[in-house]
Parts: sequence; C-alpha cells; structure tokens
Amino acid sequence: SVGRGGYMALIGGTVSNSGNIHVPLGKVGLGSGEQATLDFSGDGFLQVAAPTNAKTSGAMVESSGTIKADGGAVIISAATAREAARNAVNISGQVQARSIGGRTGAIEIGGGEGGQVTVSGKLTTASRKARGGTITVTGKDITLAGARLDASGKTGGGNVRVGGDRQGRGTLQRAQTTSIDAASTIKADATGIGNGGN
Repeated sequence: SVGRGGYMALIGGTVSNSGNIHVPLGKVGLGSGEQATLDFSGDGFLQVAAPTNAKTSGAMVESSGTIKADGGAVIISAATAREAARNAVNISGQVQARSIGGRTGAIEIGGGEGGQVTVSGKLTTASRKARGGTITVTGKDITLAGARLDASGKTGGGNVRVGGDRQGRGTLQRAQTTSIDAASTIKADATGIGNGGN
C-alpha cells in the first residue's frame, strides 16, 4: 500500500503479482524489459525497451492478484520484438482504476509488437459519480477469455480500446488478431445521464 498520489512499480525480466497493490490517486506500473524508464511528471509513466532474455514458462508479466489505483493509472507493459512472438501479458486477477474525485482513471496494457496478451480477469475504470475512464489493450495477438472490461460512468461512458483504435484509425498499435469469447463483456455505459462511451 502506497499513500495517496504515490507511485509503485515492479520491473524486471519477468514480473508476477499475486498480492494486493493499492495506490489511491497514484500510478502503478508492471514492466518487463532489459531497459525501463519511469517518468514521474509526464504522461509516459512507464516505458520499457529491449525484450528480456529471461526464460519463463508463463507470461513475462502476470497478475493474478488485485491492483487498485482509483483516480490514477495502471500501466502494464512488456517489451517484445515483432519477429519473435512471446507470451507477454496475462491478467487473470483484478485491475481497477476507478474515476474518483474529478480524476479519470486509466488502465493501459501493452504486449509490444510481438506480444501475446490474455485477459481473463476484470479491468474497471467505472465511476459511480462521474464519467468512466479509459481502458486500452494492445499487442500482436489479444485474447479476452471470460474477461470483464468496464468503463461505465454515472454521467457518461468512457473509452475502451482493444486491439487498436476505432476502425483501425489513429496511431495506436493494431493487433494482428483479437479474439473475444462469449463469456467476456465490454461496457462503457452511461449509468445515470449523458452519453454512452466508445
């Protein structure tokens, strides 16, 4: 647990979280790579580069536990190379960055140019009082299996982007494959007033 507005990062060749991480109004980063940069003042809190040489039977970044950064941001990133596909990120637990106190929450999960990303847990940036936040999932191959993504908000829905931006436009990395099973749900509802999200 880190105090309000603080920072927490787990960085290494491989990263695994099965515990509880709590940083209200702050930033949480999980990163795999031979090089990593933390920027405490800018928008790019965690940047990873150079794919790890570490051998692992699982994903390079795994989280089966709970991560909460309400009013802040959670960034989960693995450096991968386009020509060497790897099991990059596996999220089976809960990642939460609810929008509170006038601050919009954000979750960013990136598997890199050659990364396989699997989400079977819950990602939420929903808000009970304000507008929903943003959820972004990128990688080469993305699988949602029994996943629950929620960016709903009482005054308007937020934004959910899985495998690229709307209709493949913009500069966001576009996945080669994106698979979503029948048990997965994605919501960006306006639960009180206002417009649904994207």
